[in-house]
Amino acid sequence: MTDRRFPFFRLPDDLRLKVLQTTEHLEIMAYSLLSKKAFSTVKTLSLPVQNAVTKIKKQPRIDMHFGIIVITLEFKMHENDEKMTNMNGFPVDVKVTYRNFENRGFSKKISTWTNQGKTVGEWIQHLWPINHPEFCYITDFYVREIELDVQTLWKTFPKLGSISIIFPQAEANENDILSAQNVLKAFLPDVKHIRFEHAPFQENFSVQHIGMGNLDTLHLQYPRNLKVDDLLTLNAERFFMHTDPMSLRDLNRFCKLWKKGSNPKLEKLIIYWRTETIPDWNVLLKGLKAKTKRNSRKKKLTIRNCRGVCGEIRYMTDQKFPFLRLPDDISSMVLESMDHYDKIAYSFLSKKAYSMIKDLHLPILHVMITMKKQPEIEVKLSSISIKFELNMLENNENMTDLNGFPVDVRVTYRNHENRGFSEKISTWTNQGKSVGEWVQHLCSISQPEVYIVAEFYVREIELDIQTLRNTFLKLKSFIIIFPQTEQNKHDILSARNVLKAFQPDVKHIRLKRPFFQDHFSLQHIGMGNLKWLCIKSPHNLNVNDLLTLNAEIISLDTDQMSLRDLNRFFKLWKKGSNPKLRELTIFWATNILPDWNVLLKGLEAETARNSRGKKLNIRNCRGVCGEIRYMTDQRFPFLRLPDDISSMVLESIHHYEKIAYSFLSKKAYSMIKALHLPILNVMITMKKQPEIEVKLSSISIKFELNMHENDEKMTHLNGVPVDVRVTYLNFENHEFSKKISTWTNQGKTVGEWIQHLFSINQPEYCYVTDFYAREIELDVQTLRNTFPKLGSITIIFPEEEEVFPEEEEL
Repeated sequence: MTDRRFPFFRLPDDLRLKVLQTTEHLEIMAYSLLSKKAFSTVKTLSLPVQNAVTKIKKQPRIDMHFGIIVITLEFKMHENDEKMTNMNGFPVDVKVTYRNFENRGFSKKISTWTNQGKTVGEWIQHLWPINHPEFCYITDFYVREIELDVQTLWKTFPKLGSISIIFPQAEANENDILSAQNVLKAFLPDVKHIRFEHAPFQENFSVQHIGMGNLDTLHLQYPRNLKVDDLLTLNAERFFMHTDPMSLRDLNRFCKLWKKGSNPKLEKLIIYWRTETIPDWNVLLKGLKAKTKRNSRKKKLTIRNCRGVCGEIRYMTDQKFPFLRLPDDISSMVLESMDHYDKIAYSFLSKKAYSMIKDLHLPILHVMITMKKQPEIEVKLSSISIKFELNMLENNENMTDLNGFPVDVRVTYRNHENRGFSEKISTWTNQGKSVGEWVQHLCSISQPEVYIVAEFYVREIELDIQTLRNTFLKLKSFIIIFPQTEQNKHDILSARNVLKAFQPDVKHIRLKRPFFQDHFSLQHIGMGNLKWLCIKSPHNLNVNDLLTLNAEIISLDTDQMSLRDLNRFFKLWKKGSNPKLRELTIFWATNILPDWNVLLKGLEAETARNSRGKKLNIRNCRGVCGEIRYMTDQRFPFLRLPDDISSMVLESIHHYEKIAYSFLSKKAYSMIKALHLPILNVMITMKKQPEIEVKLSSISIKFELNMHENDEKMTHLNGVPVDVRVTYLNFENHEFSKKISTWTNQGKTVGEWIQHLFSINQPEYCYVTDFYAREIELDVQTLRNTFPKLGSITIIFPEEEEVFPEEEEL
């Protein structure tokens, strides 16, 4: 090897600059200290410093933030008991710490530099100019440790963007106040962000004098002697405060005064405090005339002041409740008031917790267990659904037992309460339980009558009869699902094990894509004393198989059944076969209109026409009366009707179908337009993926135009959507229904979709449009041509990312 140094200083200036750009930030900073020329060269690079935080105290410190890289310089001063009265002292040395958080890892490098012949003030003035010109200068002043005059502060810190004045936690003295006043006098005319820690407000140092400045942000952390009246004179846009418990009554008064016109510049007010009790938020809300919406631990309300400015107040508590220290009777009362999600989570804590939740008899309607390689358990409680997805280790083997432990469990909580919808997804540990124990735990914490259903994917499992019986103790219904591909011996064996394990007791069975054969026949299944048997898409089904079934209700979805076979089945039923049968439903797809006379032949039954359906009554040899209803989904020949009858038919169909029909042709569009649909308003959202929502009383129809993804803005409205997602919501008769479908683009551009939906309504309705300024770039003429009758517009600018005050870099 060789120790020959790289001839950096002999390089031409332009080449030296290129070499510098490839070195690390720490090396560039070190190079800048070598000479004036080196300093000038580094200055031209404009290092991408995001911010520099300077801490002025007995042992000063500078933190330089370059994204994921942080460089800290700690100036070791001579130890003495005196305060820092000037910036002319020379450090003994400088401890430099380099931290890199790249690629989710962490590296740290520590070195010690000489003082480079510079004072503390010169170090600050050297490091600040070598950064990018727009970066933020932040300085923390520890007033107990410094005593700097105004002139020194001005000369040393010429471009401060933010200051923090930090008082000691002990009682402040006159020197602390004087030191803080000097800092404010030096910077308050220009600085826009101020933070105080443990500030002792008094006559000579009041929050009114500070807040009257034209501030962007004021942050008070644990202030002393603060009164709510002090907040009324603030001229800051954003105000953050960490404090001891503050009176909700005082905050209520502040909000009322804000409604009357105080604090005109205020955009955001955030207050944190610790409390031993759960706050009574009604005290805060009194007289504000605002409705609140509960969401987990958070609440929010909206109020409007006399200037028409709308303010949103969000409040929450992070108080941990001492639940485990409560007596058992009170614990039970508290548990009853908790969400079902929290109750189920609590049941995993201990045997006692499980026993307490079990005693509550949760109102679980049913539990759906899906047995496959990645099992799922869904718990249904009225309008609430909680799904547990057990994440197992991936392999190509079938599930042969239920003793495996999940890696983790993905829990999805859905709430459809009060006509709304909310979803919460979290990841739990496996709670030290195997798959079988998860099944037994969730099936046993409910009310005794819970309905338990299990789906078995026979291609993915290989469970023996004893394992099935031991795990699924209260099974009321099961579903056997065969693969869509051709079945094999393993599939049949797996399905037979499920039948043998449960058929003597289970009364509801559903088979999906079964392949009937000698060793797996419908007769063997149907001979059981069943209440309900459903068979979907069977293979090798014979009408003779139906004659031996002993089920009360049979449902078939098949294309293997003829009307002649059904006629024969009913004739045999009249003679006494299938004595338990109460209901038979058969679905099949056909390309022709069925000849129902084939079904009715010889049954001696009178039919009554009812819309698209028919029904008839027949009686068997035992005197039991059976009602047969049959219908077809054959398309109606609408387009062949005369115009006057077509209009009458159109008036009787749903609004959703009317709008769909309007796209068929110019004539169809003209007919729908003539109906003057009772549309209340149309909301258009103009962004990269446009949306159009049509509101008709209790009905809402939303069209989401799926555009090709790219990073460009929308510059015109001539683009054709890939497709259109249509969501139909109906809140009629105090109920809720939802239907989602995907339409083609109908050969229309975005602009044509808007104009089409604008023009099919009644003339008086309201047009509302939201424009996302960041995502569009439309010229004036395009806007005028596309939106001719706008009644209201909203222009939406991008939001700045919100962070907690203690993490915010001002």
